[in-house]
Amino acid sequence: MRLPATDCTCPVLRSFVDVYHHTATAIGTDDEVNIIAPAMLKRIEGTRGTSEMARSYMALDWMVSVYATTWLWLLEDMRGIATDLQEYLPITTPAARARAGANLDDAVEIVDLHTTDNGARPMAHELRPAAGSLIQHSLMTAVRSAAYQADADGVRGAGVRLGWLGACLVLSDDRGEEAVSLCGHLRENALDLFDRMVDA
Repeated sequence: MRLPATDCTCPVLRSFVDVYHHTATAIGTDDEVNIIAPAMLKRIEGTRGTSEMARSYMALDWMVSVYATTWLWLLEDMRGIATDLQEYLPITTPAARARAGANLDDAVEIVDLHTTDNGARPMAHELRPAAGSLIQHSLMTAVRSAAYQADADGVRGAGVRLGWLGACLVLSDDRGEEAVSLCGHLRENALDLFDRMVDA
């Protein structure tokens, strides 16, 4: 079932709801598909033309300040990188976005090398289905979609990449239960972000 079309909703919020609904259809519950997603859509009626860019920046900041750094904090060797990233947050302006984007590229390179050195890269293909399902459950894809308008420096892509590498490292270390718990936490945080974006 597709959500009804509407031209009175903020496109940033609508993109979040659409991806939430798509994810729920793929891996969620009937209540999420038939009750929660339609209720979310009704809640954002009349929001078009209000705070769209501010909401998108909120989503963009979440990709780094919550999603990427949460995965990195789960890895003891990567906590220094997570701490360094805090210096470039929050991402609320084009200047902050550009500064964060440049440093995120460096972080991705370091974590990518660490993944190779720790033997997680050969397992990445095997882990793809499990990691992909976890990442979907975290609602990262919904937030990434909402961040589209604010991103012009590759911040979304870097945040996604850092999370993916972190997930591979965690799963390759046989820490699946921690990864599931983490994604549950990220999901709750993403829904809290949606509430804050609606109120912005």
